[in-house]
Amino acid sequence: MNIFATADIHIHDYPQRNPSEKYRLYQTKTVAQNIIDSAKLKNEKILVIAGDIMDKWNPRPYVQAEIKLFLDTLMSYFDEGYIIWGNHDQDNKTENSEFIDSCLAVMLPPNLHYADMKEITIDGCRIGFMNWRPKFDLSWIQGKLDILFTHATICYSDTDQFTSQKLDESKFDLAICGDIHRPAAKGKYVSIGIPQRCKMGDGEVATGVVIDTTTKTWEWVNLNPNDK
Repeated sequence: MNIFATADIHIHDYPQRNPSEKYRLYQTKTVAQNIIDSAKLKNEKILVIAGDIMDKWNPRPYVQAEIKLFLDTLMSYFDEGYIIWGNHDQDNKTENSEFIDSCLAVMLPPNLHYADMKEITIDGCRIGFMNWRPKFDLSWIQGKLDILFTHATICYSDTDQFTSQKLDESKFDLAICGDIHRPAAKGKYVSIGIPQRCKMGDGEVATGVVIDTTTKTWEWVNLNPNDK
């Protein structure tokens, strides 16, 4: 069974960069179809969204409508999905992250499950999920996960101009993370990348990650397979 992971969609109007009214916002429909087209290439039917669907935690109603359409479109293809909140999704920026800290709480399709500090097992692979937090306490994990999906600021190179967050690496073999807007890997950490380039500082390629739960291996995949 393969799991398809995406993160950092950052849906927003971006009015200062629109060639026409709401052009960038309506591009979200293309992004959703790109993700589905990429997942179809290997018949992935389980989705993980590792945070930051939204660019702002309090989007205007017309932006919320596009976010809801985006989620419904994805989950019309995928059988099951799991979602966590990123820092951009949440009103509350403390360690006490909750389901109701994001307006996404009222948008989730029935087959897209909020998964903060939850664990599932697929093909014998232990998989856990955790929202973004300013500090990560992984004491809720009993023993060690095979894979942790989270949203964390990790320094993947010596040139990264920010302070890396610290996670207890004894609690997982592999961490698949949102937050860094480019594909990267270091040690136990893998950065998913982005399905669309929203800002000039973002990476130039659209990537997701596919995990084989039997072999517990991963690979980056192209999230714009038809060059849209």
